Amino acid sequence: MDSTLRFLSIRALHDSELPARRRALLNQLPLSITTALVYAGSAVFHTPLLANPLVWWSAGLIVLLLLACVVVPWNRLPARAVLVIPVLDFVPIGFLREGMYPEVTGTVMMLLFPVLWLVTSGLVPYGAALLGAAMTLVVVWVPVFLSPVPVTGDALTGPLPVPLLVLAIGATVQEITHQLRVKETQLREALATTAHRKRLLYTVLDSINSRVLAVDTDGRPLVTNYGMLADYAGQRVAHGAAAEASLPAMYTESGRPLASAQRPIARALAGESFTDHLVRYGDAPTQRVLSVSARTLHNNEQQPEGAVLSFHDVTELVNALNAQEEFVTGVSHELRTPLTSIRGYTELLTMDETLPETTRSGLGVIERNTEQLQNLVDDLLGAGNGATDLHPAPTDLIALLTAATAAAAPRAASGAVTLQTQAPQTLIAHCDPVRIGQVLDNLLSNAIKYSRPHSTVHVLATHHQDSARIQVIDQGIGMGPEDTGRVFERFYRSATARMSTIPGLGIGLALCREIIEQHGGTITCHSTLGEGTTMTITVPINPPSATPASGGASTTDHDPAPNILV
Repeated sequence: MDSTLRFLSIRALHDSELPARRRALLNQLPLSITTALVYAGSAVFHTPLLANPLVWWSAGLIVLLLLACVVVPWNRLPARAVLVIPVLDFVPIGFLREGMYPEVTGTVMMLLFPVLWLVTSGLVPYGAALLGAAMTLVVVWVPVFLSPVPVTGDALTGPLPVPLLVLAIGATVQEITHQLRVKETQLREALATTAHRKRLLYTVLDSINSRVLAVDTDGRPLVTNYGMLADYAGQRVAHGAAAEASLPAMYTESGRPLASAQRPIARALAGESFTDHLVRYGDAPTQRVLSVSARTLHNNEQQPEGAVLSFHDVTELVNALNAQEEFVTGVSHELRTPLTSIRGYTELLTMDETLPETTRSGLGVIERNTEQLQNLVDDLLGAGNGATDLHPAPTDLIALLTAATAAAAPRAASGAVTLQTQAPQTLIAHCDPVRIGQVLDNLLSNAIKYSRPHSTVHVLATHHQDSARIQVIDQGIGMGPEDTGRVFERFYRSATARMSTIPGLGIGLALCREIIEQHGGTITCHSTLGEGTTMTITVPINPPSATPASGGASTTDHDPAPNILV
């Protein structure tokens, strides 16, 4: 019985989406068909019953109500107007019951058809079951009152189980229908929300330049904004390694071929997450460079249920950077040869003691400017070659700092800048003395270069936790927040430096950062426009447990894992 009620309730929910006439017809057909079957059975087994006028009146009313469902334009009337049909259905059912009683007693169950129509319509949310029970009571009591036999208590209470049963069934179906309507509403809202999120997701995916692919735990594609990625993922699941072998070759950034297990989808499905890994896809001259990132997708229980990967074509950017480095390196090498000759002949000329003082002074200017050009060329070469090999060893940073300040003293004096150093007697750190000396020279040179006359550059060296910390503090022109954030970029110069007449290429601090990060240390810049700048470096005192590979990427900005794809 419960399954039948659920079926009727679900049917009612589906019927609510139909046009008004068709909905009325479908609700009336069960009663009409059942009535036709009752008449057919009576014609075979109880032929005399068909002579009763009440039976024919019942048939006529059933036919008229069925025609009314088809003819009346219910969609133009108020929604509850159609309920007149199930209410009037009680009349022909009453006629049929009275006309066939007592030979056929089951006709009373036909009262459930209009009751179910009332309770599943949703148009009378609270009183449909009571209305059906009341109409049923009328059907069973009217013959009692119209009978010539005096009305007794037994005559009135005898039929009461029928309306009570109708009330119970109607109330049950009405509650089930109500719950199903609530669930249907929630489901529709959930589907609408899901559809909105899906549209939003695909709109976002279509608006970005990167290619995105989401796969399940088996590697099957779930979401993508690039059809070729979905095709590849599908082939990979269907054919495994054979599908990968038919695709263009893939290499690491350095040109090493990639095995199937090293490609990003395989690594992402293995639970790895990585960011901005570079891969070379295909062979020259059509080879492309892709930057790949991946994240593991987890369910509510934090169990992996797939991965999301993004692919971005960075071929033009990589080619531009390579061209820039080749240009800088080439120009630097071309400049070094004539500068070496100029310096050499200048030194030879200054050895002539018979030269006039004015000539000797001019040669000094030439020598100083040649030395400055040589330093710029060396910086350009260092920027083009990138990170260099380190040769770390226990080193006294105070000795390096003393040598750097001594070398910077003449330039500080010529600019009327005072150097003040505050440091302990010794400060031992595990570092490359040549490279750290290069960093100290650069920081002191910048501090003096951008300081105002008659100002002071403070140099502080301290032991800070497990590192040695050196600070160079000037009282110069300073920088704004935007310039401070970009000061370590190659070839970048702050707005104040560009507007001044102070020469520079914006290379020194980029090299300093590379050197310090190769040591596992840090370099920071704090500056206030018009007040000065504080540069702080830290270098580990003890050697690291594992020395980074030579030429490795910065430990703060890059992941040292292999660069791989698909």
